[in-house]
Amino acid sequence: MGLGDLAGKAGGIAALPGRLLKKLFAKPLVRICVLIFAGICIIVPIITAFFVISAKEARKKSELPAPDIPRGIDADSIFLPEEPDFLPQAILLREPSPVWTEEETRRYWTDPADAAEGFWLKNIEKTIDTLLEKVR
Repeated sequence: MGLGDLAGKAGGIAALPGRLLKKLFAKPLVRICVLIFAGICIIVPIITAFFVISAKEARKKSELPAPDIPRGIDADSIFLPEEPDFLPQAILLREPSPVWTEEETRRYWTDPADAAEGFWLKNIEKTIDTLLEKVR
């Protein structure tokens, strides 16, 4: 096995694709299919590029020009003003007394036992009745 034999085999391997293509393109149907596929591979990227470029140009035309007004917002227009650190004092109608007399307590005191017989019992019964009506 000499160097010439290797060169001959390498040349035969290199010529193999050419021989295969000649055999393949000998058939007219295969030739037409390959030409259609090649045409699609060339035309589709060109059409895609055309639509992408035209969409970019349409977007540029539809954009509004930037106004010359500054875009900053003043913090005073967003946030409420600080509250004062002081609260006005409550004005009392009378001076509070630390100890009440018996007369003052009688004036404002209602015995719970006496009140329960009238007002509170009516309110409790009314509330229970409305709750039971809602449950039905």
